[in-house]
Amino acid sequence: MSQPPGSQDPDESRDADTSQQRSSGNGAGNGQSAGAGDDPSAGGESTPRPPKGGLAWVLGGATALVLAGVAVLIAVLLGDGPGDPETTAQQAVTAMNEQDTDGMIAVLCEDARDKAREFVGEAEDGQQPEFRVTVSLDSVTENEDTATADVTASFDEIPAKWEGTMPEEQALRLEMIVEDDEWKVCDLTVGS
Repeated sequence: MSQPPGSQDPDESRDADTSQQRSSGNGAGNGQSAGAGDDPSAGGESTPRPPKGGLAWVLGGATALVLAGVAVLIAVLLGDGPGDPETTAQQAVTAMNEQDTDGMIAVLCEDARDKAREFVGEAEDGQQPEFRVTVSLDSVTENEDTATADVTASFDEIPAKWEGTMPEEQALRLEMIVEDDEWKVCDLTVGS
């Protein structure tokens, strides 16, 4: 490398100048070190840089926006709502038919749950009903954040002491509301 300056390869000269600028801190005057090809006066032509990828960023951003829009649309159309009130009504009917107290309490609104727990607490352990009740779901009507479910309770094996005072069938109505983004039964009334 002891060649005269005129016979030195321009690339070696540029690399030497760049190394000297990096070590001395004389980059671009802003504290950054200059790389090969940054300074055309360093003894050669500047090396063309590849494009920064501006189009790739634009396309990537547009794709991300489209995907976000699709995700929002799916969430609005498929879920994140209270669902179908008929599902809650059917869960209540099933719980009544199976005499599943916990299952029934699970579909009740907060106010009704408190009343149901109080009622269950007052009932005697092991107390069985004197007759059999079968409940069937007839219809459900939804009105924004309220709904009603008409059900029919059929009474079988009515004891003699209750005959004549108790109907064989009774129409009932479940009043439902949306609570905590779920349909909940909040009241049960006789008749529809």
